Amino acid sequence: KHSLLRSIGIVSFLGIGYSLIGAYFILPTLMQKIFAPFNFSVGGLQSGSREHLRRTILRYRHLPGYPRIFARFKMMMDPMFKELDQYVQNPCWIIDIGCGFGVPATWLLEIYPQAKVFGLEPDEERVLIANRVIGARGRAEIGRAPDLPEVDGPVDHVMMLDMLHLITDEELQLVLQRIYDKLEIGGTLLIRATVRSARKVPWKRWIEATRLKIIGMRQRFRREDEIAGFMSTAGFAVTVHVSPTSGVEEKWFVGKKK
Repeated sequence: KHSLLRSIGIVSFLGIGYSLIGAYFILPTLMQKIFAPFNFSVGGLQSGSREHLRRTILRYRHLPGYPRIFARFKMMMDPMFKELDQYVQNPCWIIDIGCGFGVPATWLLEIYPQAKVFGLEPDEERVLIANRVIGARGRAEIGRAPDLPEVDGPVDHVMMLDMLHLITDEELQLVLQRIYDKLEIGGTLLIRATVRSARKVPWKRWIEATRLKIIGMRQRFRREDEIAGFMSTAGFAVTVHVSPTSGVEEKWFVGKKK
């Protein structure tokens, strides 16, 4: 007889015992340490600094790999994050239409401790991620323009970043009117949209157009005067700003409620 079979009872007892200890004592303790809330002293940051980037990235820790990598490279490579705080200053209540994974929202939350963000996004998975990273500083809902997220009372900022080409003219006209009604007097509507240029290789626009073609959506990259016209019709006082980064087709449209 094999010596192992003589002590099979002891071996089984120890194996089951070790498994129970790991499952009920070791693993819960480790999970509590790994997923413990990470509280920062918000505010007091220079926008775009390494500490600002680090704090924002840490909001995505323990999440699936793609949102973590997307958030990191988005903030490192997109010139939006060098310019965003020029147009959103001292916000309190922000609506973010097409919030995605919540990257611009969390970027702003780290430098404005009083701010809260209410996002709207049609993709359910992105809404789950956005809610995780926004935390107690707001929420994200499933939906798409021309709808707005549920927010009690008026807001002071509304953002529509890189999503204007995804909605029709009718939807754009309706959502702009709803935003105007939702904003407080002097409130800001901030739009960043791709405007066709004479660039020989507009690779970002080509990639987005290809993506839309694959999923069967029509592309609607509008002219500058068209976007400004829609905003003016809704009642906004409009100013247009060109990105200081060379070779960028995206422009900023700032609408103020009169």
